[in-house]
Amino acid sequence: MQEIALVALSNGLSHSQKDSIVDLIRLLENLSIKVHYQADALFSDSKIGAVNAKRRAEIVNQYFKNPAINYIFDLSGGDIANETICYLEYKAIKSSSCKLFGYSDLTTVINAIYSQTGKSSVLFQVRHLVDKSSNMQFEAFTSLLKDTEAKLLVNKYIQENSEFIQGRSLNSLVLGGNIRCFLKLAGTPYWPDLKGKILFLESFSGLEGRIRTYFAQLQQLAVFEEISGLILGSFTEFDSKIGRDYLLNIVKEYTNPELPLVSTESIGHQKDSLPLIIGHELSLNAQLD
Repeated sequence: MQEIALVALSNGLSHSQKDSIVDLIRLLENLSIKVHYQADALFSDSKIGAVNAKRRAEIVNQYFKNPAINYIFDLSGGDIANETICYLEYKAIKSSSCKLFGYSDLTTVINAIYSQTGKSSVLFQVRHLVDKSSNMQFEAFTSLLKDTEAKLLVNKYIQENSEFIQGRSLNSLVLGGNIRCFLKLAGTPYWPDLKGKILFLESFSGLEGRIRTYFAQLQQLAVFEEISGLILGSFTEFDSKIGRDYLLNIVKEYTNPELPLVSTESIGHQKDSLPLIIGHELSLNAQLD
C-alpha cells in the first residue's frame, strides 16, 4: 500500500472545504492509498497559513524524511508559500524518494526544490480529482502513482492537447508554473538555471496590464534569451475575457520569432488540468497537417 501526506504550504484551506477534502481522502483510500495529514495545519479561519511558515515547512520536512511516505500532496494555493522555502531541508528532500505535488503558489516551492536539489515535482492540484471532470486527468494522475510508463502517458496527453505557434519541436527539461508566483523567485538563490530549458507559464488572474508586466520582467531578466522554448498553459481570466489570440500577440512582442512557442489550454487552474512534471524532460513535436 502506498502512503501519502496532505499538506498546505501556502494559504490555509477554509473550513467550508472540509467536505471536499473528506471526499478526496475517500477517493485516495479507494485507490489503496493510506492518507496522513494534520488537520490543524490544513485549515485556517484567516486568509493566511493555518500555522506559521516555519511550522508548515517542518511538517513537510518530516514527511520527506519518512521513508514510508511516497508522495506529498499540497492542497493549498494563494500567496505565502514562498515564505516557507528558506525552512525546507533540501539535503533531506534530495535524498528522499518522495515526490511533491502542488500547483499555483506552490510554483515557488517546486522550482526551489529543483534549483537546490535537481529533484522533479508535479504541477498538479489533487483536490480537482473529486470533481471527476476528466478521465484523461485521472488516468494521467494514477499513472504517475504507478510509476510505470507514467511520464510517457503524461507527455502523450500534453502532446495531443498542444499547438505549436512558433517552431516545430521542443525537447528539454521543463521548469516554471504560475507566472506570478514563479517571478517571486527572481533575484533569490532559489531561482533555477533556465539555460537551455523549456519554460512553462500559466496564470489564473490578470488582464492585459498585469500580463504585460510579467512578460516585461521576464524579458528584462533575459529569460527569453536563455530558454530553448516556451509553453503557455491556461491564462484563465485573460483567455475568457480577452482571448487567446491576443495573449499570443502580447507574448510575441517580448520574445523572438526563433523561439519555439507552444500553446496548451490543458494545463493550468482549470479543474480538468493535466499534471505537468516540473524538473523532467518533455518532448513535443508539431503535428503533421
